[in-house]
Amino acid sequence: MRRNWLSAGILLMLGVFVMAAESSAEQKLLDASNAMVKDYSSCSRRLQYAKALYDAGYRVAAFYVSEDARDRFPPEVFDKRFDECLIVPVKSLLSEDEYDKIGSGGKDAVMAAYRKKAETDPTAAAYVEFLTKYDGMWDSDSPDDIAKVRDALLELGRRPGMMDCPEYLSFASRWLLKTAHDEPNAKFYYLRDYFANPHYYDGEYAEYRIKMISSQTKKAEFEAVLKSAGGNLMAVIEKYKYANPRILDVCLDRAAAGAKIHDAAPLFFAALQSPDMYVQARAIKHLCDDCDLSVHAPEVRAMLVSPDLIQQSIAALLVSKALPRAEALAELKKLSGSDAELIRLDAASALKMLSDEPMEGGRAF
Repeated sequence: MRRNWLSAGILLMLGVFVMAAESSAEQKLLDASNAMVKDYSSCSRRLQYAKALYDAGYRVAAFYVSEDARDRFPPEVFDKRFDECLIVPVKSLLSEDEYDKIGSGGKDAVMAAYRKKAETDPTAAAYVEFLTKYDGMWDSDSPDDIAKVRDALLELGRRPGMMDCPEYLSFASRWLLKTAHDEPNAKFYYLRDYFANPHYYDGEYAEYRIKMISSQTKKAEFEAVLKSAGGNLMAVIEKYKYANPRILDVCLDRAAAGAKIHDAAPLFFAALQSPDMYVQARAIKHLCDDCDLSVHAPEVRAMLVSPDLIQQSIAALLVSKALPRAEALAELKKLSGSDAELIRLDAASALKMLSDEPMEGGRAF
């Protein structure tokens, strides 16, 4: 009996620790997001938010936030701020000087250098062991050979230090994509390549490969997660709003394709919680163009006082259609005095629209 009580107590404590960790992670994301809203014209704040997403395990969402920053700022600004805020360092097996000494020595010279390094470096030893054992098999088009190399390659990635080894990462990402045709795992490795170097290139840039794979696989991924969710679109949005915004693209397509699109308003409101600007923009457009927002005034009022400043800024774009004109004007005037740059910009845009003046400023989706 005592053991049962002890076991129950341990499980309860573990549950408390897990909940505390999750709460802390959520708070870090909220803090980084709010800092970005307050200083919306800062490239650093955007990339710090991307880093918070990355650290929370949301690498796909982090990638798209980073790429949004790349699109908005000059290359020299983005590159400098990426190095300061977001880069996830790697440790090469050999130094630049060591590679320079190898010169054009070819594969045998490289392997000899790796073997020498392996005498004192466990990461190098593990990589050399893999390369030696499967030498020649990675060029094979035999399904059996591909399966063996793939399993060994992924297992190797679980060893300490391997996901920080650029030689291994480069081999894995390209081989998984081009030989194994394993797009999901290839995307995982290209994301690691990207966060070590946003200009990573192996015949094509990492950002292109990630976007290409995401575009090609998002429908199949959506159908799989929808099936696991029992056909519940809201469950898909709640689970993947941070994890993979491209799945939400398909989810919004499905919601908008319904015969009664106005009934999908709860789905569009849920999608507003995604960190992805494109998903936010689509959800806002559907809410404004296809739904009767006056029915959802309580939701918009709740967004106006949300601790999530992104929700406040989005609410500024919805109030004119959700609230009576006098109330909307009063709320927008309050928001126009916010200390958050994006909220002020969106409030100014909404006020101009209510005044029938040309819309200027505001967020650029």
